Amino acid sequence: MEKREQQIALLMDFENLVIGLENNEPDVERPFAMDDIIRFLEQHYGRVVYRKAFADWSNSKFRKYGQDLMRSGVEMQHVVRVGYNAKSTADTFLVLQAMDCVLHYPAIDMYVLVTGDADFLPLISRLKATGRKVVGLGTEGTIANTLIQNCDEYIYYGSDGLRLQAKTLLDKTPVINALRKILGSRDCSLPALTEQLTRQLPDFSPAAYGNHDMEDFLRSIAPFVKLVPMGDGLRVQWVASRKAVGRQPSAQALEDYLRATRWFILDSATRDRVLHDIYTALADKNAVFLGEELRNGMDPGHDIDDRTWYGTILSLLYGSCLWENPDTADEAMQQRQLCLHRSVRNEEDFLLRYYASLFHKAFTERPELTAQAMAELMHPDDVAGHLDFYEQVLQALKSRR
Repeated sequence: MEKREQQIALLMDFENLVIGLENNEPDVERPFAMDDIIRFLEQHYGRVVYRKAFADWSNSKFRKYGQDLMRSGVEMQHVVRVGYNAKSTADTFLVLQAMDCVLHYPAIDMYVLVTGDADFLPLISRLKATGRKVVGLGTEGTIANTLIQNCDEYIYYGSDGLRLQAKTLLDKTPVINALRKILGSRDCSLPALTEQLTRQLPDFSPAAYGNHDMEDFLRSIAPFVKLVPMGDGLRVQWVASRKAVGRQPSAQALEDYLRATRWFILDSATRDRVLHDIYTALADKNAVFLGEELRNGMDPGHDIDDRTWYGTILSLLYGSCLWENPDTADEAMQQRQLCLHRSVRNEEDFLLRYYASLFHKAFTERPELTAQAMAELMHPDDVAGHLDFYEQVLQALKSRR
């Protein structure tokens, strides 16, 4: 008897995917192609028989992909975004749709969840309990490690296309710790660093982490290292912690985790200034453009790298601190228009939402997270002065449960 081809349901938190891709590739107008995902899944797994994407389709940033989705047979479920916790609306729709599929389409063997959010762990457990295979798909830098570990497999979608992520070697901590010891306060040429790292970790291979070579691997951990072109090739520098001396291992682990999963301004004084300037600029105007007015006014020399700058903006958007004009969503990243979210009451509320957004993933994965740990990490020079504020951040995170 001929073996039946595996049937797949594809459920997409479309906003999460597009924002992650555009943040990784700010100069690319349309970094997403639906056909790439369908082709990859059908080459590796089986036939995609159910296809649904959830987003606020009134926003032209997402609506511009509508024709591409419809050509690929993807149903577009509209999600209305209202209020501070609006993100959970799409999550709820996706969960309900998955369970509806289990009930009405028992022949579906596998579920592909396009998301990076650890909030879907209960859904993954329930789907696996029914005997279904669960594969996750998302963009690097937006994915919770616990989500990757709980999926049967995970697929990264990046500038180099789609690739399967090896689950057995996802934890880059041993490699990061080895690099910290090798580099210390000095830089090192790329070949010399590769040789020393291989000596310390003989089993290390960039391919095991889904990277083409050592340079590609180092770029994937950009919050920790910096690649500097020199006359004799690339040299690698360690991006030092703000307060490494005397820190507890748990505090260092939290910093390593946050730097690996979130793009934010490391220096607290610079971060405070930029956040204050963004709030002030938008409080004084109805709207500003992301590039010419906002960034060039605060960072004219572009001392803050693109990934850190756009990562900060992304956290502000996810935290409902800012609102992006859908009429400029088709423009290049620098030409998009932002304004202050209408529900923001004052600057303290603005900052509270930002830090709640920044720590959201850590909070879902690290139940030991405390206000003290957040204050020590984000404002090491004035922990006591910021402790009450981070108590409020922690309460905001708990209220989202």
